[in-house]
Amino acid sequence: LAADAEASPPSASFKAGAMHIKYRAYTQGDDPTLDLKKTATQHLADLKAPPSKLTGYRPHPEIIEFLNICDYTHQVESKVGVDEPLFQPYPPEIAYHKYEPFKSYEATLWFRNNDNVPRRVKVEDPKSRHFSVKRLFKKDEDETGGGTGKVAPGMEVAYKVFFTPVDKEDYSLDLVVATERERFVVPIRAVGNKPALDFPDMIEFEPTAAKSSSMKTQTVRNVGSKAANFRLIAPEPFTVSPSEGLLDVGECVQVNLGFAPDAAGVYEGEMEVDMGEGTEPVIVGLSGEGVELEVGLNAGKVEMLPTFINKTSQRTFKVVNRSDQTVRFEVKKLADPYMEEEARMRVSGVFTDTLRRPGPPGGGGGGGGRHEGAESDSEGEDEILGSSAVAYATQARGLDKALTADPLLFEHDSFTCVPLSGEVVPGGETEVTVRFHPHGPGESAATCFVNIEGREDRLPLTLKGVGVGPMAVFSFDVLDVGDTFVNAVHQYEVELMNRGEIEAEFRLVPPTSAFGRKFSFEPSAGVLSVGQTQLVTITLSSDVLGEFSESFDWQIVGGDKMLSLDFRGRVVGPTFTIDVEELDFGIVSYGYRYTKELTIHNSSEIPMRFNVRVPDDELQPHGGGGDVKKPEFVCVPAAGTILPHGRQPVTVEFVSMTQRRYDVPLVIDVPGVGNALASIPIYGECCVPRITLPSEALEFGPCFVRHQYTKTLTISNESKIPAKFAVVPQDEQSQGLAVWTCSPLSGQIAACGEVHLDFTLSTERLGTIHLPVSIVIVGSKADPLKLTITAMSQGPQLGFSLSPNDPTSDWVPALDFGRVGVLTEVERTMYVTNRSLIPAEMKTFIGGTDSPFMLDVRERTLEPGEECPVTIKVQLDELIRFKDALNVLVLEGADISVPLEALGVGSVVTCDEVDENNNVGFGAQFNGRSFSRELVLTNNGRKAQQLVWVNLAAEEAKRAAAAREQAKKAAPKEAVQPGPPGGKTSKKSKEPEPEPEPEIVFHVTPEKMSIPPKSSAVFILTGLSNAQGDALETLVCKNTAGGGKDHKEVMMIHASASVSVPYLEFSKNAIGYEYSYQPGVPLLPQRQALTMRNVSALPLSFSMQPSTPFTVDRPDWVLEPQEAATVNVGFDAGYRADKQSHVVRNKLGVVYHDNPHRDAVEMSAEINFPNLTLSTAAISFGSVLNDTTKREHLTIKNTSSVPCRYEWVFLVDEEPEEDGGSIAGEGRRVSTKDGGAGGGAGGGVGRSTKRGGLALKTAAPEQVFDVLPIRGYLQPGEEETVEVSYFAQANSRIATTAVCEVQGGPSYEVNLSADAAGIRYSLDTTTVNFGSVAFDKTVEKEIVLANPGKVAFPFHVNVKSLQRASVLDVSPLKGLLQAGERVTLKMSITA
Repeated sequence: LAADAEASPPSASFKAGAMHIKYRAYTQGDDPTLDLKKTATQHLADLKAPPSKLTGYRPHPEIIEFLNICDYTHQVESKVGVDEPLFQPYPPEIAYHKYEPFKSYEATLWFRNNDNVPRRVKVEDPKSRHFSVKRLFKKDEDETGGGTGKVAPGMEVAYKVFFTPVDKEDYSLDLVVATERERFVVPIRAVGNKPALDFPDMIEFEPTAAKSSSMKTQTVRNVGSKAANFRLIAPEPFTVSPSEGLLDVGECVQVNLGFAPDAAGVYEGEMEVDMGEGTEPVIVGLSGEGVELEVGLNAGKVEMLPTFINKTSQRTFKVVNRSDQTVRFEVKKLADPYMEEEARMRVSGVFTDTLRRPGPPGGGGGGGGRHEGAESDSEGEDEILGSSAVAYATQARGLDKALTADPLLFEHDSFTCVPLSGEVVPGGETEVTVRFHPHGPGESAATCFVNIEGREDRLPLTLKGVGVGPMAVFSFDVLDVGDTFVNAVHQYEVELMNRGEIEAEFRLVPPTSAFGRKFSFEPSAGVLSVGQTQLVTITLSSDVLGEFSESFDWQIVGGDKMLSLDFRGRVVGPTFTIDVEELDFGIVSYGYRYTKELTIHNSSEIPMRFNVRVPDDELQPHGGGGDVKKPEFVCVPAAGTILPHGRQPVTVEFVSMTQRRYDVPLVIDVPGVGNALASIPIYGECCVPRITLPSEALEFGPCFVRHQYTKTLTISNESKIPAKFAVVPQDEQSQGLAVWTCSPLSGQIAACGEVHLDFTLSTERLGTIHLPVSIVIVGSKADPLKLTITAMSQGPQLGFSLSPNDPTSDWVPALDFGRVGVLTEVERTMYVTNRSLIPAEMKTFIGGTDSPFMLDVRERTLEPGEECPVTIKVQLDELIRFKDALNVLVLEGADISVPLEALGVGSVVTCDEVDENNNVGFGAQFNGRSFSRELVLTNNGRKAQQLVWVNLAAEEAKRAAAAREQAKKAAPKEAVQPGPPGGKTSKKSKEPEPEPEPEIVFHVTPEKMSIPPKSSAVFILTGLSNAQGDALETLVCKNTAGGGKDHKEVMMIHASASVSVPYLEFSKNAIGYEYSYQPGVPLLPQRQALTMRNVSALPLSFSMQPSTPFTVDRPDWVLEPQEAATVNVGFDAGYRADKQSHVVRNKLGVVYHDNPHRDAVEMSAEINFPNLTLSTAAISFGSVLNDTTKREHLTIKNTSSVPCRYEWVFLVDEEPEEDGGSIAGEGRRVSTKDGGAGGGAGGGVGRSTKRGGLALKTAAPEQVFDVLPIRGYLQPGEEETVEVSYFAQANSRIATTAVCEVQGGPSYEVNLSADAAGIRYSLDTTTVNFGSVAFDKTVEKEIVLANPGKVAFPFHVNVKSLQRASVLDVSPLKGLLQAGERVTLKMSITA
């Protein structure tokens, strides 16, 4: 059922149509129209004529809950299945169409009891303020039942469903209906404004060549009643642009539809048109045909000529176009687009696997391997989805973009096609060049696919070619070199020639045999240009004897086979002789060098290499130890080369290291030929001489510790052969007593000669020293020579003096400082001299634990004869005598104690915040604001200090006040004169006014405090001045500890400050705004910049406090000295809603934080709106005769300074209609232009309606009132007379308001009141009987004419109808009778 907004509400009738039509059986299965999509024309037709759902598919109502039927009835058995409710609704769905906001619509909903017993049904209250439900009752039913009575079997019950929308959007509600067994829903749907695009049902394209495209433009207009936020989806191969957009009602847009078939054939599809939320998509049929063109290739295979590698040859094939349109072609790598897409997906998959499994490839098989792989994949996924997600997504997007942009044109290592793409004009041909550039010898083949527009399949093209490699040969292949000497260098040459047409790169394959490695080739690799011959030098140098036959392979890069070069021959060794048969050295001394010579003669034709050695003298360890024995025989040279037929002298050096006889062989080896090819004997004998000492002791006498002393010792050789000696180094254990050295430590003693030994001694400990020394004779088996060193070791010695450079002073050290000011550092200096030959290491310290004495030298090492000043400082912290001792400790010397003494005087309290002149300056400060500073006083003494602060200015003021008071008391009392009788006594002179007390600016808190020893206390020095200028006061701190009247002064400070008021310098002293209304110009806030500068010496913190209608963009500010800032001061001309012209004056206040001073900037604004002045605010027409017009006038004047455009309207009140409709009354402003009652020029006055006014009885105000002129335009100061007319409709009364609406200004109301009435009159009699009148007599009668009505009327006594009018005299004969008045008509007749 559809409730139409244009139809009247249905009546509550129970007389429905036939039951078998109204309550049809439910339809089983799904709705067959559920998946059907509407076309655009069907959608438009449904909007114009909404379809009814009363026929066709009727599903079961949706049951949302089953109830316990036993709780509501005893009739628990039912013939109605549980899959359908007990009551069947009709209609199954309520729909509303074409409704207006704020109107009420209604529909009737019936429910039939399908059970065989009476049942209850109830419609629950809708949970929506837009819907309401009311049950309908028959005339004989009682409405007090509340709709909960039972419904007989087969009977129905009706409900009225009311719908009150607030806009034209869609509404939906599931109306819940409860029976005794279940709760089910009846859907309510309100379909509001819908968009509709006038697409045709079918769009057909012209036949289009395969793999090309065609375009068709369709102009689409939104013919619906709502803006369409559309989205177009076209299936391939169709395209649509734009695919989405917003189209207002009545607007048009051009839609470009494209058709790009991939193959020949007929293509059909449906474009889905989605017009926004709440609207089902519609479909538009698309149809097109793809055709093949007469295009192709002139050949299916291209064979290239044989081509040298790295050279290029080319041939062409043609793309032929026999059609009537231009076609494009591309030379592709793959046979069809599906293979291309497969390749892209394969590349993308490899990339993804690489990112997900960044670890090294590999891994074992088996179950364990699979488990580890799964964990690795999981970890890779976690990494991608975790911290690497952004990098992965970025790389994946870049790969997808690159793959999409790659057209996959033909690529091959040996073949190239140019161009790879192009166009062929109708009836034309295009040549494509195929270039063959082989990279290796042999056959090459490839297949490319030519994709041509107009052909469904890509055309294959086979490419074939043969590559030819380089050609190079040697001048000979085999060389027999004959006999060669071992280790001799033999060279041979061979030519390598390039007989091909390309460069030939050659390289030697390295040989692996023993004789093959003895050959070297130069060059072993290179490049031969075309026709070039390269000379290759072969060098043979073999250290191996024997025959050889070697074959060497040469690789030609790019060639199909290797070159071979063979060498054959034999290697033989050299021959030699020695000029001596033996070497006899005779008797030699132990460790001394002796030499003999021999000569080796090379009798062969080749150079001979040799080695000379003594086999029995080879390096070997002594016994089982690890020490290596030094060789006793040395041959020079021990190895070398002798030229053919040359001679080589060899020197044999003999250094005996053992006392014995020698008989050893000397052998000669020829490397590469054999060892010990020749041998000669060596003979000799080694002896050791006897050495003596002059004394067994070496005395040094007294020695300073660690100071070196030297003595000389002479040793003698009494034998005839030289000897070697060595002094045994000092052992580590004796070095703790003293350290001695000997020079020389070892040496030689000539035969029958002497040697002098210099011993140097340095003692390490104090006392007597005895050290043993051993001298060994090299090679001797006897005990070493023994020697004893003796010495007396002593430490350093110091001397003291009061003056520098006085090493001989005999002053006994003692220091008395005398009287010393406390907390003041005083120093004295004494001089310490090292009077020994060794450095003196001294340490100094003060003996007391809490001593006021200090040292500048704690540790010092004095060189011999050096003088060191030692400064002793004293800083006393109490007024007592201090005594202590300076201890001087000398390392390895005598310790010394120096007495110290000092007496303390002065004060022990200090303050770091006070300068050297006891000044505390606060600098610039603001008046009325306190300022303070912390004073930290430290008690450096050893006793508590009881401190009290006194302000000398305050004390002086107190003393002055006390003096004045004392003087006042001491002065005699003034005489008192008697006053008049009954009056008061009077003094002879007036008492002088007391002098104002001086302002005390500074004070210290707390005034009293006790400071423990070695502690600090914080005092706050605070200043506050209300006056401007420089303030200077002196405050004294005294110590009251110890009692007594005399308090000792501890400290005096001079506090000063320069006090001033805060001051801001403004760029403007006053800011003015002006606003004048202009039609069409929006009323926007105005802004002006105000610059302010802090010209005070201190930072300013202040707030700006504007008053309405002025504002600032920033209220709170902090400005440093000389800092400037700009604030935007805003003005809102529309701050008052009355739109009255006026001038506002105000101040922008500046409030300083923590300071009473105030500044202000004058603010003013002139606001000019169009304003009028009306001469009257009410016009009363009184009672006006029916069907007549009455006019009144009023004057309006433009009192503003801007032009004024105005228009007159009426305020009319409406009441709900009385025709039983459901549309609720609403106040609204209506303007009509169909003329007023007076029919004046310019049309009638507009009409504006509102709630709550006086309702008209018979007509609207614009039907009885009229204003002329209805609208007007007044310049400033101009005035105009307005005529207001009233047409009196019969027997009506009205009171309304005429509003003069000013464009951009306020509205002015004029109250109008009038009523219409007919003429009502009465005569006290309608018959005047004069009776008999005597001749010449006058008879008078009176008739009273009354006006009981509301309108005045003229009257006239018509006597012309009388036969003898001349005899009747009426007075008055005519007149105007006002409402409620009476007039007496006097009639006299004279016969």
